[in-house]
Amino acid sequence: MAILLTDNLTDNNGTALSAHAADTGQTITVHEDVASILTINANRAYASSSNNALHYYSLVPATPDYEVLGVLYRLTDAAAAPTIGVAGRINTTQLTYYLVRGVILVGTTSITWELVKFVNTVQTVLDSWVDTEPYDVGDSVEIGLRMVGDQITGMVRGVARLEATDTSITAAGRAGIKGGPAYASATIGVHLDSLVVRDPVAAPTNTAPPAITTDGSPEPGETVTASTGSWDNSPGAFAYQWNRGGVPIDGATSSSYTLLEADNGEDITVTVTATNVAGSDDATSAAITPSATPRDYTTVVIGQTALTGTLAWQLYDLATGSVAISRRTTGVIELGATGVYRIRVDRPVPGTYALLVDRGTVTPAQMLAIPYVVPPPVEEP
Repeated sequence: MAILLTDNLTDNNGTALSAHAADTGQTITVHEDVASILTINANRAYASSSNNALHYYSLVPATPDYEVLGVLYRLTDAAAAPTIGVAGRINTTQLTYYLVRGVILVGTTSITWELVKFVNTVQTVLDSWVDTEPYDVGDSVEIGLRMVGDQITGMVRGVARLEATDTSITAAGRAGIKGGPAYASATIGVHLDSLVVRDPVAAPTNTAPPAITTDGSPEPGETVTASTGSWDNSPGAFAYQWNRGGVPIDGATSSSYTLLEADNGEDITVTVTATNVAGSDDATSAAITPSATPRDYTTVVIGQTALTGTLAWQLYDLATGSVAISRRTTGVIELGATGVYRIRVDRPVPGTYALLVDRGTVTPAQMLAIPYVVPPPVEEP
C-alpha cells in the first residue's frame, strides 16, 4: 500500500487552500467557488457559509483505483448539513466526482454519512448510513472514499459503511476536498484536519496470533482475556470467538471469557477476525487448558438480595489480622435452593475469617462482612 499524497494542512492562519501545498509537494487548484474558497486555520481547512468550493490536488493517480482519507474535527456545535468532505475521480473540466461527507443536525451528536456522486453538477446520493456513535464537539472522525473499479465505498473509522456499484465515473481524475454549505468559520463548525491519498489497502494479514492472558493457572471461575494479535493493512474492527476443543462456544464472543467447569481438561482457544474495507482474515491463539482438578471451593451465603457485576472479595484471617486470599471474580454468584444467594470461595486453611464482598461495579456499591469459619479436617480413625 503506497501513500501517494499527505497533507496535514500545516500553514499560516487565513491561508487560502489554493495557496497551500501538501506535505508531499502537490499544489491545490480551486475547481468551483461559490461565495468563497476553503481556508486554513489552526492547521485545519474549513468552508464558510454557503460555500460549495471544490479543490483538487495536482497529483494524477496512475489508475482510477485509489483511496482518499480525511479526518473531520468537530470544532463547535454550529454545523448544519452537509459538512466538508473528501472527493475523488474529480474531472477538472466539469463538476463530476465522488464524495463522502457528513450530515449533522444542529444541537445533536448524531451524524448521517453520505456517499454521493456528482455528474456534471447533478447530485445523486448513492448510499447513506446513520452513525450510532456520538460525534461530539472536540471529536475527530476518520472518513474515506475507496474507489476500485465500479465498487465505490465510503469508510467511517476504518470500516466500510457506504457501498455502491457505479460506472458513471471511470477516469482517475484527481483527489480533493469539497466544502459543504454547512455554516462554518475559523472558529465554528466541522473542519478537515488532514488528508491522505493512497493505493487501495488490502485485506488484513495476521503477523502475530492473538494471545490469551490468564491469572496464573487457568481454573473454573477465572476470567481470561484475549489480545487482538498483530495485523498488517490497518484493520478497522475485530471480532472474537472462544472455542472449546476446536468447537465454537455459543455466545462467547467478547474479548474476555469466564472459564466454566465444562472447560476442565479441554483446549480453550480464541479466534480473532480482523476486518477492514477490503475484507477480513482470522487467526487463532495457542490453547490454554484449565486444570482437570478444580480448585477446592466452598460456598458462602451472601444474603437475600442478588449481587450482580464484578465482585471483589477478600478473606481476612481474624487470628493474624492479615488477608488470606484476595480475588476478583465474575459470574460465580449462585441462587441457593432456600432462596439465598451464595458466592463460591476458595477454601483456605482451617481457621476463623471474615469474608468481605465488595459489589464494586454496581451502583450503589455495597460492602458485606460475613463471618466464615473453616473447620479442621476430620481425623481418620
